[in-house]
Amino acid sequence: MINNINKFGVKQRCMEGGQKLMDLLLTALHFERDMNFYIFENEMIFLGIINRKVLLERNIRLDKDTDIRLKDICVQNEPGIVRWPKDKYLMKMLNDAFMDSPIDEAVIVSEETGQMEGIINRREFFNEALLAAPEDDEEMLCHREFSHFYKPYNNGLSRYAYNVNSQHGEDGVLKAVFDKIGTTSKYAVEFGGWDGIYLSNIRELIVGKGFSGLFIEGDKKRAEELRNNYKDYPQVVCVEAYVGFRTNTLDSILHDSNAPEQIDILSIDIDGYDYHVWDAVQDYRPRVVIIEYNPSIPNDIMVVNPHLENVFTGSSAAALVELGRRKGYSLIAVTQTNLLFIVNEEYDKLEIWDNELSVLRPVDRLGDGKYFQTYDKKIVFTGHNSYIWSGEPFEDGDNRFYFSNI
Repeated sequence: MINNINKFGVKQRCMEGGQKLMDLLLTALHFERDMNFYIFENEMIFLGIINRKVLLERNIRLDKDTDIRLKDICVQNEPGIVRWPKDKYLMKMLNDAFMDSPIDEAVIVSEETGQMEGIINRREFFNEALLAAPEDDEEMLCHREFSHFYKPYNNGLSRYAYNVNSQHGEDGVLKAVFDKIGTTSKYAVEFGGWDGIYLSNIRELIVGKGFSGLFIEGDKKRAEELRNNYKDYPQVVCVEAYVGFRTNTLDSILHDSNAPEQIDILSIDIDGYDYHVWDAVQDYRPRVVIIEYNPSIPNDIMVVNPHLENVFTGSSAAALVELGRRKGYSLIAVTQTNLLFIVNEEYDKLEIWDNELSVLRPVDRLGDGKYFQTYDKKIVFTGHNSYIWSGEPFEDGDNRFYFSNI
């Protein structure tokens, strides 16, 4: 399926063997848009990509850098590269790659062989062409043309997105925020902290920007890994605890950990009752708050996780925006799974002229499920018809429901 050129609209831009590297650089710089060039050794073993934007950012002098090496300008960890580990669900990986980044195509590289398996085009991945229904076809054909309205999250601060440890570009967005508003205590708080590295929103601030801070993790094994990972960082406190909103609140943990009165950033990621944990914070007012929302819920629906600590449904972006407004915060950026807020008094420093949720989070596949009724009393759902976190497809519960194959 990957190498079906007609189906997926492949655009391979590979230089033939024997071409000089300088010729490729000149060709890359010639294009006005940030086009990727995919570089291969013999037998099509993938080395990396050359991107016009990367060349410009690194200020490469074509007239002087005659000894430039391929590894100096190849980028192997750009969003357009999807590595295919053994036993992983490829369609889920591709979906994440296209949803996370404003890329037109993705290079698929096998982790096992190191070879390129193909190049997938975004439009063709999301919108397979419908074939004419045969006369004996007994199934409903249902298709949505997402490319007419799908937009990646590249509005406002999201254009600065990149990952070091974060999942959906939060590292780059937070750097841009603090570049504009400065820091006070340089103190960061994050929970669930996992091991303090994997998908962390504050690790780059601690390791790269000299922040101190607090990690909170409730799982015993992960908390042990967390403490081990930060044993050489005396400015970091690691606490094994589950954060609640009635007892063992974040306020109480911060007090017990001697956190400063002023906190520069708070990151909340517990896949469930995040809303209530933030709502319960009364003694502290972090300047920046990054909090997880349920990305499958459309912008215009208010959903709040039940007021229970053992139920994990997540809350909608709209509900969290309203909570932020009530607590004196303004929305400043949206990633695929997180909302970023800033205290109102700092908002003008960011020069964001329109922070409406509909602007910062335009319509996308995850949060735009639709349904309609058929004359034979069925409900038809069209939208992102697989579980976001696992990639497993929905299954028909009974004959009243039909999930379209898009």
